[in-house]
Amino acid sequence: MSLLYISQQLIRYLGSFILIIGIVGDGINIIVFSSIRNYRTNPCTFYFLVAAIFNFLYIAICHSSRIVMNGFGYDLTRISISWCKIRWFIVYTLGLCTLTFSCLATIDQYFATSQSAYLRRLSNIKWAHRITIIVIIIWCLHNILLLLFYSIPSGTMACTITNSIFAAYIPPFYLIFVCTLPVIIMALFGYLAYRNIQLTRALSEQQADRQLVKMTLIQVVLVAVCIGPSGINNAYGLITSGVSKGTNRLSIEDFTTSMVVLISFLYFSGSCYMFLISSSRFREAVKGRILFWLRSNQVVAVQQPINEAETTNNITTSTIDATTTKTTIRTTETRIVITSTTKTTTSTTSTNSHTTTMNVSKLNKWKQNAITVAGGNGQGQKLNQLNRPDGIFFDKNKNILIADSLNHRIVAWKYNAKKGQIIAGGNGQGNRMDQLDWPVDLIVDQQTHSIIIADFGNKRVIQWLNQKPHLLIDDIKCNGLAMDKHGFLYVSDAEKNEVRRWKMGEYNNEGIIVAGGNGTRNQLNQLSNPTYIFVDEDQSVYVSDYHNHRVMKWRKDAEEGTIVAGGNGEGANLNQLCLPQGVIVDLLGQIYVADQSNHRVMRWREGKEEGEIVVGGNDGGSESNQLNDPTGLSFDDERNLYVADWRNHRIQKYEIIL
Repeated sequence: MSLLYISQQLIRYLGSFILIIGIVGDGINIIVFSSIRNYRTNPCTFYFLVAAIFNFLYIAICHSSRIVMNGFGYDLTRISISWCKIRWFIVYTLGLCTLTFSCLATIDQYFATSQSAYLRRLSNIKWAHRITIIVIIIWCLHNILLLLFYSIPSGTMACTITNSIFAAYIPPFYLIFVCTLPVIIMALFGYLAYRNIQLTRALSEQQADRQLVKMTLIQVVLVAVCIGPSGINNAYGLITSGVSKGTNRLSIEDFTTSMVVLISFLYFSGSCYMFLISSSRFREAVKGRILFWLRSNQVVAVQQPINEAETTNNITTSTIDATTTKTTIRTTETRIVITSTTKTTTSTTSTNSHTTTMNVSKLNKWKQNAITVAGGNGQGQKLNQLNRPDGIFFDKNKNILIADSLNHRIVAWKYNAKKGQIIAGGNGQGNRMDQLDWPVDLIVDQQTHSIIIADFGNKRVIQWLNQKPHLLIDDIKCNGLAMDKHGFLYVSDAEKNEVRRWKMGEYNNEGIIVAGGNGTRNQLNQLSNPTYIFVDEDQSVYVSDYHNHRVMKWRKDAEEGTIVAGGNGEGANLNQLCLPQGVIVDLLGQIYVADQSNHRVMRWREGKEEGEIVVGGNDGGSESNQLNDPTGLSFDDERNLYVADWRNHRIQKYEIIL
């Protein structure tokens, strides 16, 4: 059995298997990265998308033709000069482009995770679009030389380079730009990006970036394992180019070259499967796409009256006028509602810190162009600036209290003020009692008129009373705070994946677990990095279950929660959330959630399969109708909606119009 026969059989059967898994895997990458908004608008994953498209084309064109040539013996490049030129142009252009985009994804992740504001600004989707076009143009222009110098010399049946200078140029070019530089660039910037996230205190951002870093680092492994042997073989060819070789040696070298080429195709077909192994977010996205496809043809007709009083307990209702019937025809993407009247409830309550006396309607709408009421003057530490604002709170005097997280301070902006006032922290990042380290949320205790702060980086909850800080709870990775009408304090713990409750003034104990505390998976009795929380009149706790992409409701003394928003995997469909943050609930039990990575605020009614976009949802950006990673939410007395626009370093006010 000759080496040529073994080579043909391996290319025919193993090559066909690689072709199939490559088409499927690259197809999955294209669908996931193009259909989910937060992937499309992220520069790193945009590069992944473009690389997936080029990988798909490479596998479909170059690898399939290699199987036909070496596996079945039908080599069109030996008889068609046009195909000889075009095939090599396609091979080099697609291969160089996909390797370049993988390098750019790694470099972008280094920029995105940097502590330097200047470098972070370089991670920009508009720049990614432009750079993509430039890269394609550069490699197409470079590879025009292949169209000029590849041909079939007269008297032969071999597609080869006919220019001696170009023939001497190609092997070292291939060794440097295909086999060496991509590994060095991706390994270097992948390591730097990983080091960046190790220095980042914000768990929510760190975990999201960590998974992207893993996805970029896995590309380093693919390049090293799959393209590396080709580089070694290429270097061997350069070194032994002047050596006289016998028939057996040439046969071994031809066999080795065929196997090296076969291994190289694994790089262009294997990224999807590596992403599935390395990233839970990507797995959830793939699962969401599959579930969406399975449910896409399901149509359910529902007829229900709307004359029921859909309000929460202990709410005093003055007028309800609703006697009509609505018919809803629901699919996974469309909803048609036929109705003739609406109902409005006027209610008064003093429940959670985010709710006051106001008019509530199931059809409340807000202007889509927001007004900036705090920050908006760039990222910085001046009094007219913010740096990654998180939790926000409205006091009775219409002051906005803001957890200015990366400035390590709490600031208050008075109504129509041009700058804020520091009311806690502001003495640099640190663990002294007069310092904060990444405060992420705050509430006001109306009884003592004190501010309670989730001091995330210092793993503590502190109280500022009359400008004096007091330690309430220590050794807790607090992500969110809430207080019920009885004065009980609720704190979410991102490290233990639970929410605990303490009685006011009795903080010298471990508190009582009211949600989670059963591990970090996605069962109904579990949470995964809980962030913001809200407590209603019945002491039910609503939790933004960040890494499970859902909002959970835990009734008082319940052993497990119920999903009231999201829970259908990570995604941008109306039945999905992607890394939810701020959550508040109105008097009708409608849940408002900051859908962070989808750059929108959603409203969900408990028991409904889908939510609706309230504001945002126009991709991540800095225009007045856009948000970029929204976090904290709050309402004022007039029902205007306020959103902490995290990456735009501003607080946006959306005025109510209905």
